[in-house]
Amino acid sequence: MAPRFDIVVFNYKRIDCFFNNFYKIINFNKEIDRVTIISSSPSESESLAIKSFEKQRGFSVHYLTRKSKGVDQYARLQYFTGAIGSLFDNLSFKYLFLMQEHYLDNSSEHSRWGKEYNYATKSDTVPDGIQFDLNDMARLMENYNLSGMFCDRQNPCWFEIEENRYVAPSGSDFIIRSEEIKGKSIQVRFSELMSVCDDTYLWGLYMEFMWGYIFFKEGKRFYDLKRKEVFTKWEKELFHIFRGNFPSFPELRLRYKPGIIQKARKIVSLARMKIRRLIKPTTYFKGA
Repeated sequence: MAPRFDIVVFNYKRIDCFFNNFYKIINFNKEIDRVTIISSSPSESESLAIKSFEKQRGFSVHYLTRKSKGVDQYARLQYFTGAIGSLFDNLSFKYLFLMQEHYLDNSSEHSRWGKEYNYATKSDTVPDGIQFDLNDMARLMENYNLSGMFCDRQNPCWFEIEENRYVAPSGSDFIIRSEEIKGKSIQVRFSELMSVCDDTYLWGLYMEFMWGYIFFKEGKRFYDLKRKEVFTKWEKELFHIFRGNFPSFPELRLRYKPGIIQKARKIVSLARMKIRRLIKPTTYFKGA
């Protein structure tokens, strides 16, 4: 049987959030489905937690580790390009189900805001009462010829660029065909996105929008697992509108335009070299 779902979980010290809520994924078939953990917090306790989960569930976890950089967004790019794991193996499954480690967990402290927001559940967690039936999801993907799926507590974020409309799922938690990730041009784009990572919150926010820009353009077919509906058009009133004290996506695109950061780094590097030359200690030689 052909590989079906690769459930790719991006973890930093909260892997129990996923393991404790794995029951929300049903009809997982270890012969054709896989759980991949990409962790930037490897430790003895994490390894023990994985072994316990494997023993309880009766299948092995595909465990990859990396250095912490660019939060989960950079890890996605690493997985998509084979910078971690193997590109052939990473894209060998038909569908990629991408999620943060706390996505399935809507009850722990990791999935709730603090007192200032009345301990409200965060928007990047699964809606209440949802279970992911992998058999049904695979059937829907094929019957409706879908490019992908999402299941968003607040509904994906709507935005418009040059009269084209897009949506970006909260937390970058979504399902996509691996075919959408293959190809030279998109691999080049992923490399460009990695090159402009400055390891800041703004870059992470930029990438949340970029996944919408790359994958969720109006005109393709997507399925909303919460609303049980196929979408081919993004009507503004049906989606969330991003508001916050942060730059807009067009501003972020300009900030992280490939080439701009490289030029800035070169300018800074040249300036440092000149400064070093200016303050270089004078050497005195005997007999001078």
